[in-house]
Amino acid sequence: MKIDPKEMKAIIEAAAHQAGLGFGGKDFDELSSLINAAVGRDILGDRYLYAFYKKCELALKQDQKEVGLNENYLNAVLKYLGFLNLKAYRQKAAEQQGDPRLAGLKGNWYSIVRQNSGLPYLLVAPVHIWQEGATFWIKLVGPSAQYVAKLARKENAIFTTFLNDQYKVINLIFHIGGATRPQLLMGVFSGLSTSGDTIAGRELLLRTDHDEAAMNHLRIPLEDPEQWPDWLDGRIFGYFEDHYKNCLKGSRGPTFSLDDLDVVA
Repeated sequence: MKIDPKEMKAIIEAAAHQAGLGFGGKDFDELSSLINAAVGRDILGDRYLYAFYKKCELALKQDQKEVGLNENYLNAVLKYLGFLNLKAYRQKAAEQQGDPRLAGLKGNWYSIVRQNSGLPYLLVAPVHIWQEGATFWIKLVGPSAQYVAKLARKENAIFTTFLNDQYKVINLIFHIGGATRPQLLMGVFSGLSTSGDTIAGRELLLRTDHDEAAMNHLRIPLEDPEQWPDWLDGRIFGYFEDHYKNCLKGSRGPTFSLDDLDVVA
């Protein structure tokens, strides 16, 4: 049979990791013995795994898309890993990879919003997206706290809700469309302000190559271009120029009844 050398190399490495072994010749000899014991017969000869592992490495260097091997040998390695066949292994591997659309978002970003109080400032906060198993996580770093939550996707939108602050709730939703590795995401946020008001507004996520450790929370004056960072495109400031297009604040009523509509603008 034929198989992708990258996939076969990963299968052999998974078996070595399960056995707690490295990738030297003696390690592969011991791994072969463990696999033979798992299948109940000496199907893998001495040095076969080591030689085939090297064959896969060479095939990858030469950009070969397939390598040939005996299917019985492959099934022996898969049985040691706990899989009935290659189809079962691939199904599990796909589950562990998670949503490929979310995988394209991994890395560092900046969250950009207009200050909801009405003052003409942009608030820029570091954001990091990463993957653990099949789960994707997003972290937003504010001026005094960090917010962490799972990131999810439904159709062409990604969304999350930060709940790890006892005083704040922050909801984010962004349109992702069909993009596989977007550089900019446009969306909205909603939540509770520091004073406990319900607020909402437009938000951008801007991908960056800045190192996560070097990223800082910024408060940038919209009306003073001399203080605008060089790495922020000027069109971003134009996008947030109009307060009424970008910020919304819910009203507070004194009685929590329809009468509040008569006294609250």
